[in-house]
Amino acid sequence: MKIAVVGSINIDKVCVLDRIPMPGETLKANEYFETFGGKGANQAVAAAKLGANVTMVGCVGIDDEGKRIISNMEKNNVNTEGIMQISEAVTGRAFVDIANHDNAIVIVTGANEYVTIEYIKTCETILEEADIIMLQNEILLATNEYLFLTYGDEKKIIYNPAPFMDVDKKIISKATWITPNKSEAELLLQKKVSECANQNELQKKLIITMGSEGVTYYDENKKQKIPASICHVKDTTGAGDTFNGSLAFCLSQGWSIEKSIQFANVAAGISTESLGAQEGMPNYNQVIERMEK
Repeated sequence: MKIAVVGSINIDKVCVLDRIPMPGETLKANEYFETFGGKGANQAVAAAKLGANVTMVGCVGIDDEGKRIISNMEKNNVNTEGIMQISEAVTGRAFVDIANHDNAIVIVTGANEYVTIEYIKTCETILEEADIIMLQNEILLATNEYLFLTYGDEKKIIYNPAPFMDVDKKIISKATWITPNKSEAELLLQKKVSECANQNELQKKLIITMGSEGVTYYDENKKQKIPASICHVKDTTGAGDTFNGSLAFCLSQGWSIEKSIQFANVAAGISTESLGAQEGMPNYNQVIERMEK
């Protein structure tokens, strides 16, 4: 099966600190580095590293960052024919502070604003050939809504509602699977995850990543839970994207939802053991080896 990822592409500018700064506070970083990011790009790379057939659809600037990103994605076996370089904006950027196994992130949208409905229509062949389409919330809301309405009835769609936006529930109900973290799920459902019963069609689509609490999902009309993978956390940046990309890979191989979530859960755990979003994403053998321990 083919996977098309429509979403954001960024350069991450990362500071490692003793703690996250308070409002108005200036702190000295212990370490600084730049890495490749953007939720869309991260998910594409995560799936491709595992062996999936993935095409990225998105926009970058004509700057050096954009060129480096395309080169990196090709190195990681992501098909980049759906990436457009534009002169009107810089490549998207994320400024990431990491401290105490947590992070705070500020996004500069840049070229990601140009992932418009008009551009998506030029990528129609890529989307028509895809079996699975992956979406997130770092591109224009109107573009995501167009994709749901155009492909929701004929394609499998994995929708990661991050960062959270108040999207029409009738539209996102066209997703096959919805993959929020705990806080996003509670904003989406307007109640605590612990209070959720399997009461409606939207909840049946949820696969909720809950960090150290594991993963909650619905299978055969019953709420199921998979415990968190044991790992030595260094940086959680990109862990959710690794989960999503790994989930897409597994589902593209025809695996059951339970087996797919178990695999993705372990892959996400491994990704937290290295600094940077894409650098720490595991390959297939690394995940299998960890699962067999």
